[in-house]
Amino acid sequence: MWLDQETNPGRPNDAAALRGLTGLADQALKDCDYDLALSILDTAALQCLEAGHDKDLRQLVVAAIEAMPARSASPQTLAALALADPDGQSAMIIREVPRLGQRAEHDTADADDSLAAGVAATIAGDPETGAAFLASAITQLRVQGRLRLLARALVVQALGATCRSDWNVAIPAAEEGIRLARETEQPVFVTIGVC
Repeated sequence: MWLDQETNPGRPNDAAALRGLTGLADQALKDCDYDLALSILDTAALQCLEAGHDKDLRQLVVAAIEAMPARSASPQTLAALALADPDGQSAMIIREVPRLGQRAEHDTADADDSLAAGVAATIAGDPETGAAFLASAITQLRVQGRLRLLARALVVQALGATCRSDWNVAIPAAEEGIRLARETEQPVFVTIGVC
């Protein structure tokens, strides 16, 4: 179920599927597979953003994310919270993401952490902070040839640059991000990039 939702999101507005994802994440958590649980919840959070689910469904996903042990301020947790409930979680995310900044400034953060922190900050309403993280992630993702995540990073970079009226970054990032999102079959990021 989760893998199908991750690779072929199909109907992001399906409330039953979203509840199923949170149940699957809960089972992964009980099995002590924290990375899998967070990956599943990230998929659910993205569906919240894409489909505009109501507050109750968003809170179900937020509660599941917050139940993750010792991951309250990890970049991936903050990104999932930003996607699931950007309005309700923005103040906390904007407060927490800069604490991750020292790692990004020294280029010791890995691409996944930098991407997650950049997504969290940008979606929560702090595109300035998100820009540094996303630039680091994009450089690393290019070197690693990770096109699916590179598409996501470029689209979010374009979104943040648009918010900052930085057209020299926004336009080429959107063009490349949309192209890669199409090539890697990520329609939600094609849509976000076009907007």
